[in-house]
Amino acid sequence: TFSEDQYEVQAHPDEANIVIFSSTEPKMQVTVSLTSPLMRDDPAADQDKRAAGEAAEKGAADHDPADVLDRKKCLEYLAALRHAKWFQARANGLQSCVIIIRVLRDLCQRDATWAAMPAWAMELLVEKIISSATGPLSPG
Repeated sequence: TFSEDQYEVQAHPDEANIVIFSSTEPKMQVTVSLTSPLMRDDPAADQDKRAAGEAAEKGAADHDPADVLDRKKCLEYLAALRHAKWFQARANGLQSCVIIIRVLRDLCQRDATWAAMPAWAMELLVEKIISSATGPLSPG
């Protein structure tokens, strides 16, 4: 059951998310990021459609209305969702892939030379290397 005594809910429209805090032990915080594939639409494509003769309302504003969430944040959340789906579909099922990624993340945090490597590039590199192996890989 949900009651206001147990949880505090805060809306953050500028960050395109909702944060839920628990009031009782154990203290927890959940951030719900809001996005939509419709945020991915290209405004240039809309202008091309209008130029092609499709009906467009006169006086329509070229910018988003005030009640629309921040497009940049929503696009970041869509990218994070695509990344999570990719990881679940491709890297998660490969033998030792998650372990190797964890080791490399630790190396990136400890060594300044490796710190410049983006996490996404490192995960993609590990997945491609492991998936291209012709036979089973041994620990050595």
